[in-house]
Amino acid sequence: GRERALGADHPQTLAARQATAHALGRLGRHAEAHQVYEAVLAVRERVMGPDHPDTLRCRHNLAFNLCRLGRPEESWRLAREVADARSRLLGPTHPDTLTTRYEVAYTLGRLGRWAEALETFQDVARARAGTLGADHPDTFAARYETGISLGRLGRDAEALELYRSLVADRTRTAGPADPETLRARHGLGVNLGRTGRWAEALAEAREVCALRERTLGPDHPDTVISRREVAAG
Repeated sequence: GRERALGADHPQTLAARQATAHALGRLGRHAEAHQVYEAVLAVRERVMGPDHPDTLRCRHNLAFNLCRLGRPEESWRLAREVADARSRLLGPTHPDTLTTRYEVAYTLGRLGRWAEALETFQDVARARAGTLGADHPDTFAARYETGISLGRLGRDAEALELYRSLVADRTRTAGPADPETLRARHGLGVNLGRTGRWAEALAEAREVCALRERTLGPDHPDTVISRREVAAG
């Protein structure tokens, strides 16, 4: 195919191989994706240099995939290097820089370093609100993960207020039945329970479960989680 016609080092060949790795990752085939990313990265660094945007994109994807392979320490180190490089080349508030900083925060969480994860997610949420807008899905995603981090640190009342405002914003922009609105409502319900408001937590869990059954189907992972929580409630 493309490799034979254009050569192994051609940008289109590398782009196609990287797309293959991305698809493998989406299918959960992270070990295979890792092998392809490493091979493509070696060529990109040799041909384009370490600071080329395509090289940095490949390194970001490799870091993302490493975390899904259960190698968060390596993922964090690589993501931090890419975030620093992107910040230097593109600026600290460029969307690509913030995407990698989000990954840095995610890996910090996987490493149990929740205070650092919280600070980074908060920084990313603020920067995304400034550059992408307060209602951008990526801004909402960083706010959601901020809530997760607050919960992990035992700051349940703060997490509850964050999710309450996020549910309102998600509902306003995407509607009450959007999967991400329901994910925010799930976070709200969890933190209602953690703050001792059990009746409200159970009512929220039942509503979210019913909406997920209707919109996502009974076998969707989010629905299964909701059903389990209602049964335990």
